[in-house]
Amino acid sequence: MRTDLHVHTHFSFDSQTDIQRACRQAVQAGLTHIGFNDHFDLDPSSKEKGYDQSAFFDEIKAAQDAFAGRLRILAGVEFSEPHLYPKEYEQTLSQPYDYVIGAVHYIDGMDPYFTEKMTYPLPKMYERYWEEMERMVETGGFQIIAHLDYPKRYYNACLFEDQTVLRILQKACDKGMALEINTSPFRKEETEPMPGSRLLELYAKAGGYHITLGSDAHEPEQVGTGIERGLAFGSSYGFQPCWFENKKLKTGVWG
Repeated sequence: MRTDLHVHTHFSFDSQTDIQRACRQAVQAGLTHIGFNDHFDLDPSSKEKGYDQSAFFDEIKAAQDAFAGRLRILAGVEFSEPHLYPKEYEQTLSQPYDYVIGAVHYIDGMDPYFTEKMTYPLPKMYERYWEEMERMVETGGFQIIAHLDYPKRYYNACLFEDQTVLRILQKACDKGMALEINTSPFRKEETEPMPGSRLLELYAKAGGYHITLGSDAHEPEQVGTGIERGLAFGSSYGFQPCWFENKKLKTGVWG
């Protein structure tokens, strides 16, 4: 298996990618599995509120038919701050997704992506970020934790206390969650994925074992980028790559 479980499409506000075009790129990149997971954001400051789930599943089914026997196509969703939107989250969990990714993108209505709008100093931002991350993990229901050190993408720094993150990751392990190794930093010639080395060490210390690989592609050409490097990072800690079908964890031999 060779998987990329973090790909965005035109159902996300920040992507225009056509699903079948991304699938063609996945085949060209030698992938065996591709997972599409568009943003489901409900924060008042978000540009869009969710997306048309029915239309998404229709396009996934069409792609599955078109690429049958060549590529396993999985339906996922990246749900931001699920602990804050229980009604919408429960509705989403009832849909036939293969997997749900939990993510913290908004901190008290502010997305670190918009650095100019962040009113918190760096220590306060990260303090609140980890608080929201812990609440999200405690809520559960999802299979994968996205880009654990997300703000680092925009601030080139990640502040945390080991015991805080260790506690969060132990709770995640108790719930059977997998940790995503997000390979998007490699497109910027950075040397580590998200999360970085110290957080991966803490995941191992917490008893973590399963990882998913995700390019966080927002353009077709980004599908599959950095996946092998991400796998090498994860393998160096003894982690096992996995994927999900009908919300059930699956493993296999990479290659």
